[in-house]
Amino acid sequence: EMTAAEFADIVAKCKQDILNGECIQIVPSQKFTKESDADSVVVTLIAMSDYCEDTAVKVIPFYRYKIFAPNAFTPDVSTNNRFFLAVTGLASYELSIYNRAGLLVFHSTDPAATWDGTCNGHPCPQASYVWILTYTTADKPRQPQSRKGTVTLIR
Repeated sequence: EMTAAEFADIVAKCKQDILNGECIQIVPSQKFTKESDADSVVVTLIAMSDYCEDTAVKVIPFYRYKIFAPNAFTPDVSTNNRFFLAVTGLASYELSIYNRAGLLVFHSTDPAATWDGTCNGHPCPQASYVWILTYTTADKPRQPQSRKGTVTLIR
């Protein structure tokens, strides 16, 4: 049997070993790479000393999203060539396109919507346009993020 004082000494020694960073291991339960299809990884933290051992397990989810934007397009009614952003994994989406004067020529909250190179039904001139995408992701639904770029409309 152990006295209360001996037990307190062991607990104190174990805490000190952990605070000093001694005998701590982080063990991934599975191997993964950046290209992995796994939706999460399980990480196990094992803290050991001569006197005690403890384990903590944490599941870390992966939230993936992709955004691709072409840098030029040629609107053509016969081929249905339109400007679009290819996106996956976004929780919300708001795309705005501006001309050189800063006037809004296109706006959508629908990721499937495309810009046909017109503004109010009239063809926009050949030029560079600025697009701004404001979005949220599943892992940060309350933190809007944005991406900006340019697209050249070629006629």
